[in-house]
Amino acid sequence: MDNLIINPHTSEKAKTNIRIFKVLKNANKPEIKKQAENLLGLKVKKINIINVLPKTRQLGKIKGYKKGYKKAIIYLYEQEIKGKKSK
Repeated sequence: MDNLIINPHTSEKAKTNIRIFKVLKNANKPEIKKQAENLLGLKVKKINIINVLPKTRQLGKIKGYKKGYKKAIIYLYEQEIKGKKSK
């Protein structure tokens, strides 16, 4: 199993029990769940995956595309988070 999680993605939606990461295009939910639990050391409640489509960009007459990516929204159990903070 390769490193599926690329980097954290900052967002206003990210609360105390929600983490958002950019992941590889070929990653699926069970693989992301295993790696997130190992990385964070917390139990994962559920995962939502979003494919962000490429966006068109224009600089003068030149048209191009901004890269698309896959984003994983990871919901954690709140009891686990509170237990980790108190230790």
